[in-house]
Amino acid sequence: MKFFNRKEEVIDIQLTQYGKYLLSKGVFQPACYAFYDDDVIYDSQYMSTGSSTQLEFSTNASDRIRESIRPTAQYNFSGVETTFNKIAKVENVFNPFLSEVVQVELSLEEKLDILSKPPDTIENHYSMGLPMGTSEYNSDKDPAWDLFVHSGEITGSVLDYTGSSGLLKIPQVEMELVYDTSIKQFTENVAPQSTNSENITVFPDSTYIEVTKNHILIDLKEHNSVFDNENFDIEVYEIVDEPSDNKIKDSLEPLYFINGTKVVNEIYYSKDLSQKIDVKQGNVEYYFDIKVDDEITESVGIRKDIKTNIYETPTNDTEEPC
Repeated sequence: MKFFNRKEEVIDIQLTQYGKYLLSKGVFQPACYAFYDDDVIYDSQYMSTGSSTQLEFSTNASDRIRESIRPTAQYNFSGVETTFNKIAKVENVFNPFLSEVVQVELSLEEKLDILSKPPDTIENHYSMGLPMGTSEYNSDKDPAWDLFVHSGEITGSVLDYTGSSGLLKIPQVEMELVYDTSIKQFTENVAPQSTNSENITVFPDSTYIEVTKNHILIDLKEHNSVFDNENFDIEVYEIVDEPSDNKIKDSLEPLYFINGTKVVNEIYYSKDLSQKIDVKQGNVEYYFDIKVDDEITESVGIRKDIKTNIYETPTNDTEEPC
């Protein structure tokens, strides 16, 4: 780590190791940016030399912040040993010819696949803390969440996320969704191929597996913030148990949307319907469907006793500045 020379340096831009990999492949395409202020102390009472009884004037605080020592950009958050341990690991595999368990090293393709993946979720998104948010322009109130569950049940919640990266102020809401699976037999004079239900798979002996699907429907709003056409980003992760230092820790593996259209049952095509898309275990649609805004139909069980509109724009009760 080094510090800025304010007489010669103004801005410092660095690529992470994964960014350098994407640049080498010619696929580095930055699409957004965020600002962080973790190294800024706005109130002097939180400094080791500060005082909680003596207030600091805003002009003095501005000069202090402008003249304070600032570190340059940090772009590497894991050591060489961490990366080496990932590609040097061995797996215990039973060899039927030798009738014993042998240790198998990862192949070159598997090692390259590990190195080509983005860093884990905590390092990728929260290594620098949380980015600065945006409040409503003419409001003196902080942004706030308003969540209502139309279908489903909240089983628990905590205000923080605790992991290997420390304590993060990320609210966690726990909900459980159960799918019921049963094997049934056609008893009526109905040809198996006549059914078009996406929840039924029919076998030649006229038996079928019926999956009763439940769903979660939530109404989520953010108040006292800027209302745009796309206010929320949805990300899906799978919790995977990984051994670490003789312990088991949770690792968040990202799942990706196929960015296509569901035609029938589990068959997906690209948005222009020109190419079929194979759904894999790394896709969100392999496990469940997520629908938002006008993709949601009223048949999914919106409670009628609640006077709310899942598409409504938050009202602005504050007066516009002159």
